[in-house]
Amino acid sequence: LGVAQRFQFANARPQTNHAGNTFHVELIRGRVVLTASAVRRPQEMVREAIFRRTLARDPQRSFFDEDHPSVELPDDPLYGLVLYGPPSRRADQRFPGFVVVAFPDPQLRYYIDEVDLLNKFAHDHTELVLRLRRDEEIA
Repeated sequence: LGVAQRFQFANARPQTNHAGNTFHVELIRGRVVLTASAVRRPQEMVREAIFRRTLARDPQRSFFDEDHPSVELPDDPLYGLVLYGPPSRRADQRFPGFVVVAFPDPQLRYYIDEVDLLNKFAHDHTELVLRLRRDEEIA
């Protein structure tokens, strides 16, 4: 929820799933809705969930694929999954091995597009690692 406050996402609060046995957080800003999921690999599809199917509607495709335009409803969101996973054994274990925002197709069969956040913000990530190492040396 700290990310939601830092980047001014609205309505960031835990939401229960359809079965009522687990929670997820929806980060909403404008028409964009993000949820986070842990996976083993960046290309791995998340398991099916009713809330994901509800969010991954057909207008997703029109943002990325000009050959498949769809009728866009004014309230339909652009849904992205923040996928994160474990670092390699040799990497710094304090950080995820990857952080990717992936945009699923409406049936959650594949990702239409994705953005590698660690690559996109590599400079910030490197600065954070160096700062943590300096702090450890001082302590």
